[in-house]
Amino acid sequence: MSADLADHLTAVLAPEDAPQDDEIAGDNVGPFVPTDLGAADWVARKATRATATIRDLQTQRDAIVNQADDWLAHERARHDRTVAWAAGVLEVWLRNEIAGDDSSKPRKSRTLPSGVTVKVTAGRESLVVDDEALLIGWALNEEPHLVKYSPKLAEIRAALTGDGLAVPGVSLVRGPDGFKLTVGGA
Repeated sequence: MSADLADHLTAVLAPEDAPQDDEIAGDNVGPFVPTDLGAADWVARKATRATATIRDLQTQRDAIVNQADDWLAHERARHDRTVAWAAGVLEVWLRNEIAGDDSSKPRKSRTLPSGVTVKVTAGRESLVVDDEALLIGWALNEEPHLVKYSPKLAEIRAALTGDGLAVPGVSLVRGPDGFKLTVGGA
C-alpha cells in the first residue's frame, strides 16, 4: 500500500477523538499512527470498546426487532384467519356460480362490486421424476443437449488441497494478504 493511500485511509477512518500527531509528538502534523506497543494497544482498546458497543447496540436492535416481529405475528394472525375464511367462502360461492351457469363456456372468474376478483385457475402440470437414473440414461442416448454437466468445484478444491490431486484446467491461486482485527468475541 502506498504511503499516500495509507495516510488517506488513516485520516478518513480515524475516529473523531483520535489524537493527531502534533498532539503527541509536537512537531509531526498529520494523522496519528502508533509508533510503539503502548500506542498500538491504546488503539486496540478503543477498537475493543467500540466492538463491545456495537455488540450491545446489535443486541438492543435484535430485541426491538423480535418484539416488533412478535407483535406483527400476533396482529396478523387474526387477519390471516379472516382472509383464509373469506377465500374459502368465496371459492364455494364461485364454484356454485360456475356450476349453475348453463352456458357452453362458463366464466371462471367474477369481479365483485368491492373490486375484488375471484377466480378458479387451472392446475399446473409439474414433472415428477420417478427414476432419475432411467431419465438420465434416456436423455444421454436420445436428447444429450438436455443434460447439463456441472463440476462440483468445492469438492475439486478439497481434492486439490487435501490429496494433492492434479486436475487439468484448474489451479489454485492465492489472493493478496489482508488484515484482520480480532476483538474478543467478535
